[in-house]
Amino acid sequence: MFSKYIEQAAARAGNRRDYQGVCAIIRNLKKAGGKDQALAIKQKLFINYANRPAFRDELTRV
Repeated sequence: MFSKYIEQAAARAGNRRDYQGVCAIIRNLKKAGGKDQALAIKQKLFINYANRPAFRDELTRV
């Protein structure tokens, strides 16, 4: 449920503020007890969006 929503939000994201919003969702997932799932999503996004340095920067802060 969370992963699909996060992936859709990441696809729509186009600036740093949007990237921060995606990372906030990942943090909420982590707090809700989905630490392993959050890590997997983070790694997947890091690979899929390698050409977006601002997004990668925000992902490292999660």
